[in-house]
Amino acid sequence: MPPAHAHNWRALEPLPEPEALASMELRAFERLWAEQRARLTASGTYDSFWERVARRWSIETGIIERIYDVSLGATRLLIEQGFSASLLQHADSNLAPDHLIAILDDHKAGLEHVMDLIGGRRELSPGWIKELHAVLCHNQGTVSAVEQGPLKRALEIKFEHGSYKRLPNSPTLEDGSVHEYAPPEHVASEVESMLAHHAALPADLPEVRSAWLHWAFTHTHPFQDGNGRVARALASIDFIRAGLFPLVVERDDRNSAYFPALRAADRGNLQPLVAFFAKCQSRSVVQAISTAEAAITSSKGRMAAIQAAREKVEARLAASGAERRRIMLARMHELILYVEAVFHSTAIEIRNTVPGVSSSVMSSTPATEHYWTQQLVQIAKARSYWADLREPRVWARLSLRNGATVDVVVAIHFVGNPSPGSSMCSAFLVHRDEKDTPVHQARFTILPVEPLLLVAEEEPREQRTRFGAWLTDAEEIALHEWRRSL
Repeated sequence: MPPAHAHNWRALEPLPEPEALASMELRAFERLWAEQRARLTASGTYDSFWERVARRWSIETGIIERIYDVSLGATRLLIEQGFSASLLQHADSNLAPDHLIAILDDHKAGLEHVMDLIGGRRELSPGWIKELHAVLCHNQGTVSAVEQGPLKRALEIKFEHGSYKRLPNSPTLEDGSVHEYAPPEHVASEVESMLAHHAALPADLPEVRSAWLHWAFTHTHPFQDGNGRVARALASIDFIRAGLFPLVVERDDRNSAYFPALRAADRGNLQPLVAFFAKCQSRSVVQAISTAEAAITSSKGRMAAIQAAREKVEARLAASGAERRRIMLARMHELILYVEAVFHSTAIEIRNTVPGVSSSVMSSTPATEHYWTQQLVQIAKARSYWADLREPRVWARLSLRNGATVDVVVAIHFVGNPSPGSSMCSAFLVHRDEKDTPVHQARFTILPVEPLLLVAEEEPREQRTRFGAWLTDAEEIALHEWRRSL
């Protein structure tokens, strides 16, 4: 009996109603980053900043494919100092340093190939995609395959760079089912169809264009290997054209978000992939806002430090930033009142349902807004952004007591250095074994929920909807963590 199919290949069709899939907050992120990019350009540091972005993309795109492993420490070092085998220790990767650097250089050259396209020097075509594949996979000499026939032995065969597959490459999954890709005889026509459908999508929706192109390419799987790397390069085109960032899928997202979103797209639902790509861009924008200051102040010398300090103070005092912070602070106060109301409802439900548990809710005042500084700094460090704690901030706390006390805290603070008027929402738990344990001595848990970026340019109603969905997820995760502590 032939194996069942986990996914049946079908010919590509136009995407219906792409506007319904749009992630509207991305428009606000585009405007926000445009200002920060102009600041970097004016300071003469944009090129060095972009080099670090390119290195990060080059490293992570191979880790997702499990072509290699690179430790987080080595990743940071390579991003900051450049691709050099001399920076690597034996334990930093499962590949020899020289081989790893050669592959990373190929990935970076692939992104440069994308930049040539965006600069107008080339056109997106089947021939260009074949060249991209050859560049990205230049130092990969073989590809794993399975022998045809009853034995199905694993083989290593020569990697044909820049050539469409000549044999089927549909994988058999652990349960014996088959994920079916386009048959070799249909690949050329499907790539042509993919490019035509992509060109017809609205130019002002880069997240929709990017997600659909990525899915369509992986659905076709035109090359024997290297399709994931090519797909993420293709998915970067529309984002970079919109003034944003190449698509970086972080290693922790591989199984938790990226692959599930691709599986949903296989079933006809592109929305999770669009939302995930928008989240990736949000993360890149947050990190870019925070690291822009480091790039600007990297010049050495006494006068350079003084000049950078002057520019930073001027940026904080600039009327445009101050007005956006005023708008955002008003929204932060409204949102924390919403959190407080949700927490009150939860507190009542817990008191009425769980015996022996008392609960209370508290929110910040001007005199207490500085609470949780240590926790916010740690979260910002873990998530690679800069918490601007010079500006006002707000928080709400749900305290659950059953001998020990667990505080569920949601805090909203400005982000950036200085903040251009953007704020970050984060959630965490604080565990106190005794009722009178000082907060600074309490145990602290960062919840596995992505901090939420809010910008003043976003339409308030849509922003409130995004925040409400984020708060629902954060509270649910927090309550499950509290349950484990009982």
